[in-house]
Amino acid sequence: MESASELLTRLALVLAVISPFAAEARELDWAESVKLLLENNADLRSAEASFRATESLEGTARAGFLPAVTGTLSATRTGTGGGTDVSVPAGNQYSATLRGDQNLFSGFSDRGNLSRARANTRAAAAALRIAKAKASYDLKSAYEGLRYAQNARTLALDIVKRRAANLDLVQLRFQSGRENKGSVLLSKAYLAQAKYESLQTENGESVARVTLARVVGLDDTDDTLAASAEVPTAAPPAAAPDFRKLAAETPDHAQVAAQEDAADAAVTVAHSGFFPTLGVFGTYGRKDDEFFPNAPDRWTVGANLTFPLFSGLKDYYSTKNANASYASAIGSRVSTDRGLLVKLRQAFHDYVEAVAKADVDASFRDAAQLRAEIARTQYNNGLIAFTDWDLIENDLIARQKSYLDSLRNRVTAEAAWEQAQGTGVVP
Repeated sequence: MESASELLTRLALVLAVISPFAAEARELDWAESVKLLLENNADLRSAEASFRATESLEGTARAGFLPAVTGTLSATRTGTGGGTDVSVPAGNQYSATLRGDQNLFSGFSDRGNLSRARANTRAAAAALRIAKAKASYDLKSAYEGLRYAQNARTLALDIVKRRAANLDLVQLRFQSGRENKGSVLLSKAYLAQAKYESLQTENGESVARVTLARVVGLDDTDDTLAASAEVPTAAPPAAAPDFRKLAAETPDHAQVAAQEDAADAAVTVAHSGFFPTLGVFGTYGRKDDEFFPNAPDRWTVGANLTFPLFSGLKDYYSTKNANASYASAIGSRVSTDRGLLVKLRQAFHDYVEAVAKADVDASFRDAAQLRAEIARTQYNNGLIAFTDWDLIENDLIARQKSYLDSLRNRVTAEAAWEQAQGTGVVP
């Protein structure tokens, strides 16, 4: 007859199996997850806004090539103090003037500012590509992470049931005098460990739900979120790609190359302080003692040629700073390009190895399952000792866990390979 503790254990096991289905799960398939990512991901929104902000600065830089027109209305009232011998009545005077200025030459600073703005836009576009690739990796990792957590939870519950059945079998053999007390105690310890690992997987599933919700931008999520589909995967190419060509096409390379161009343009801007500037201007207006002024038109045209003579060494140090920044940008570009070769090669090899390991672990799992079925029958019939059966049971559980790990690593390794190239599910 079962003890009260054993009955409670079985009841807890039944509740643990039923509880995940007590509430209707909010299932997200892969296509819906991608859609939510594109609509709600905060990192993508931030990167897109940053790109638009940088792109708009090109318009600011183009302003140096266009004329500037201003309009001025002024009103003044003049008179004399009471202490003068000659009394001059106070009077009003109004003027309306339009002025236009056109820069003809600014020491190449306008050209440098525009080149720098364009380079900064290219760098921002590359940063946006990097953010999209990261968002794609985050989604695949989080979605597969939840699938892994769900499968791990199911496996953990199966292991609890398996350990409980094993304990019943060992106790039955012990009661019939065919097993020792140590085997019973070890089987009880295995069951306790299985329950502990079941608790771990339950908590891990909860964290995985929140992680996926954060990536797809869901704030009102709860413990019913579930991943209902597999992450699409592709087989790796038969031969290794041209890593140098791939490195030159990555957004990481595009970003540092654009930053180098921006630093080069900054040198041009710094040098402009040593050149004269040339501009023309014109004014047209009226001045009268009545509003709106109706006096005869007055106009002027002119030109300004300005030579820099001494600026307190500001131009010298600005140029020195720009040259040093340019040298630093060159070094960063070279270092990044070299690092990309390592990063791409490592990511590709990890991807290929992860695919191969998933196949290997699947074979081991299938073999372990068949061995466990045979060994259970043999142990029940007294053909093998508890020690041998225990080794086979533990090997089965280890192989099942390893296979789940390999499935997750296969998806994340492919996602990391895509991220290294700057690609992914985000267009």
